[in-house]
Amino acid sequence: IDLSLFKQFPITERIRGEFRFEGFNFFNSPTWSIPDRQVTDTNFNRVTTTVSTARQLQLGVKLYF
Repeated sequence: IDLSLFKQFPITERIRGEFRFEGFNFFNSPTWSIPDRQVTDTNFNRVTTTVSTARQLQLGVKLYF
């Protein structure tokens, strides 16, 4: 689940600013990879990795003119 929050505020009549907060994979829910299929491997039939990326958060300020 991705999440975005925006707040716009006027600076002058023609210029406005925007504060942004964005979160990708916000709840940090993993998407599991397939199990190891190498029969001779010690991790046979175990899931040791994920397909999804970790949670990423970013802040930003935009200026519209």
